[in-house]
This record gives sequence, structure tokens and C-alpha cells, in this order.
Amino acid sequence: PPPRACDASHTECVGAQQARLYRLSGDYNPLHVDPAAARAQGFESPILHGLCTLGYAVRAVLLLCARGDAARFRAVRARFVGTVSPGDFVRTRVWAEGRRVVFVAEAKGGEEQEGASRMVIGNAYVELDRDAELAVPRPVARL
Repeated sequence: PPPRACDASHTECVGAQQARLYRLSGDYNPLHVDPAAARAQGFESPILHGLCTLGYAVRAVLLLCARGDAARFRAVRARFVGTVSPGDFVRTRVWAEGRRVVFVAEAKGGEEQEGASRMVIGNAYVELDRDAELAVPRPVARL
């Protein structure tokens, strides 16, 4: 991200059943719903599908910089660097750079009140059809 404070941020809780619902996309990997399968693959518990995590982040970018208008979306580039679990909070921070909106997404467990968030998407941007229009600025949420 640019070397300045973010222009805006959006925080949302991932529903406890989100991974089960996302299976409707056709990804039936048990890693996302079965605790034993998740442990067998080195995770403490089931994790959210990566594309579902990306969906949370891109939706936040569109809400913050395109007035929620998905028709303004042109492209996305992102690097997955961590995992999200159902029940986590995902915070997306954005930096408007003309048509390109640079973003990062961080997660924090729903039960954790203290401690640092963890990066889950980095080196990312959304390309819009025209310059970003920031929504009413909100204070940056502490995660």
C-alpha cells in the first residue's frame, strides 16, 4: 500500500455458516467444513474458501470507492497470504489511486479482543471504470 494512512476501511464479520453456504459454488473440499479434515491438513479448524475471502474484500472496496456499484468493477489482482475462519472479522483497508484502488485485508478471530490482526490478502488492487469516489469517510476501525 502507499506510505500513508488508508483512505477508508470496512470491517465485517464472516458468518459461522459462510463456508457451508459457499459450497454452493461447487467447491466441496471438506477442509472448509469438517474439523477433522482441516486438522489433517494442518489447520486448527475449517477455513473459509479463498475466493470467498476475496469476495468480502472486493465487496468492501466497491462499497467504499464505487458507491456499491458492481458494474464499475473492471479487474482485481490479489495475493492470498493468510486464512480466514468462519466467525472471524475481516477488515479491508483501501487507498484510492485514481481508477486503481489498492487494498489489504486483515482478519481477527471473533472471540479475540486483544492482539494483532493477521494479513490475509496483500499486494492487491481493484481497477474501476473511472476514478474512485470515496464514500463518506469513516474513522479507521481498530482490529
